[in-house]
Amino acid sequence: MPHQIVPYRPLADDYINIQPLAFISTGSLAETLFLPFKSIDISSDIDRMFEFPHIIVVDENQLTVDEQEKYQQSKTSLLYIDYTNEKYPCYVTLYFYSSLNSSHKETLEQLLTHPENKLNIIESKAHIIKNKQNFPSAGIVEWFQLNWNNTTQDKIEKHGPSVCVQAVNDPKLPLPMDHVPSLRSHHWPKSALTWSTRPRLSGWPNQQLIDKIIHFGCHLVALAHPLSDNYRNHEWRLSFSVGEVLLAHSLNVYQRKCYSIMKAIFKAQINSDYPNIICSYYLKTIFYWLCEKYKEETFNYKSLYDRFLDYINLVIECFRKKRIEHYFVSGHNLIEHLNENILTKIVNKCEEIKFNILETIQKCEYFYHNTNQYERFRPITDELNRSTNNDNSCIILYYASFIYALVMQKQIIDYSLIMVNECLERNYLHDCSDDSARCLINVLCHLADFISEKNECSPEFLQVNNFIMKACELKSFYDKVYQTATENFQEVKEKLEILNN
Repeated sequence: MPHQIVPYRPLADDYINIQPLAFISTGSLAETLFLPFKSIDISSDIDRMFEFPHIIVVDENQLTVDEQEKYQQSKTSLLYIDYTNEKYPCYVTLYFYSSLNSSHKETLEQLLTHPENKLNIIESKAHIIKNKQNFPSAGIVEWFQLNWNNTTQDKIEKHGPSVCVQAVNDPKLPLPMDHVPSLRSHHWPKSALTWSTRPRLSGWPNQQLIDKIIHFGCHLVALAHPLSDNYRNHEWRLSFSVGEVLLAHSLNVYQRKCYSIMKAIFKAQINSDYPNIICSYYLKTIFYWLCEKYKEETFNYKSLYDRFLDYINLVIECFRKKRIEHYFVSGHNLIEHLNENILTKIVNKCEEIKFNILETIQKCEYFYHNTNQYERFRPITDELNRSTNNDNSCIILYYASFIYALVMQKQIIDYSLIMVNECLERNYLHDCSDDSARCLINVLCHLADFISEKNECSPEFLQVNNFIMKACELKSFYDKVYQTATENFQEVKEKLEILNN
């Protein structure tokens, strides 16, 4: 899927009061690695990377004469990149040469929005050191937010390097979107040079994809490293969002499942206890390192459980060592700033998840009861079904929890019945606790009530009562529930026979 820059055109649903910009869709939605939204906890998965016109970031050592002439003809101002921050190699500073001394505000407004080069930027190589000025990162996002036309009273908040806009009164834009002001660089960063040449056991990504990502270059966003002191007002973070989209599009369906399962588990089981600590970017970065180790064909239906264990083991290893190497800039540690005590607790939680995956998935299904994502966990649960030591209680609870989620949504009757039939055909009820079996039967009673509200004389109502009878017979539960199901079954069966005749 080609990834293109979309020219910004003001539309009825878009509200912005600055010069027309180009934007690129990035983030998990563009990568198709997003999770379905949970109705009580909608988080932004819609990201737009905005590029300021008439300005480009270059590496003086890579800048060619032809490029320089092209930029001069198009009245494009140049900012030069400085890689001297060896401690945090994913963060850089920018500078330019000008014959004017401008204030912070003047620098932002003139250089970001005007093509006429009002800062008198000198493009010649014959620079005079006294004309060298740092280009600040502080205030960029605030400037972007201030110039956003909020005539519709949208909810606007600053989220790190982005402005999050949620159209509260517009039904066409119900979800929040992160708008990231950025600067474009066509030059591949010096600190990421080893990315293209390092050995990869899996052969992923292939050379064609590597070349495509390098040809695009990267973006720079206005964000300082959390531990920076001296450069906070002038530090920019390298962003490889477009490259990450291209990488995501190259993954096969089971690689996507493997990552999505981990992302879902973290959101349901870890982020709730430790909010704003582990972001999905950390998990995605670890997963990309995993994909360099295991060939694409080893991510399939039969092996997904093994790959998931490899994945969670690598997650545990990274958090235990307090080191996640940036995927493109491997010399940069993404989690150096995190608290070690909290990471230790997260490692312990990951260990629990690793040894109780079915129980964890059951909890996730409750958490995601509005998403209908049963297929997301199917390969892992199937593998666990085969390896369980003659106790299917957790599996029964898993089925019950998901069917209950569907009943709570008052939809998808057919799928619920398919799941129950599968559960019975696999004989899971033969080897499970009475409590788990009663839990499933209770859920089936809820399903029967829901079906009867629509049409109690229906094949579906007949089928669910038949399932209740079979489940009760398998566990020798000859109680009131069994009697009621038997009576319902006989009554509906007779009525349907009359109707069919």
